[in-house]
Amino acid sequence: MRNRVITVPKNKDAQEDLNYDRANQLDLIEWRLTDEEFNKLYTLNVFEIINSTCQVLIDDFEDEEITDAVSLQKVKTILDEMIFKDPFPELIQMKEITEYALNYRTGLFFFF
Repeated sequence: MRNRVITVPKNKDAQEDLNYDRANQLDLIEWRLTDEEFNKLYTLNVFEIINSTCQVLIDDFEDEEITDAVSLQKVKTILDEMIFKDPFPELIQMKEITEYALNYRTGLFFFF
């Protein structure tokens, strides 16, 4: 099993600490994806759609971040539309963690 994590810092200080690999776990929301969860999101083309919409590269063996509010809102919209068609639990979880990033005004950090 690979270690794939989507992380949301709870504040700007935690975001800065995350960038320097010194973040306190209590200041982070983390979703440790199982292989099945990752594969489901990958099969649904979630990462591909986010990549093309937000000009990022979320992929296996890549680290990426989305920190600007406009892009985070685009991610949320993508997930809303996908959930409307097929409410898979993985999509709902991805939307929830994206909403944390929007509410905390930090970002989504992908460590794949």
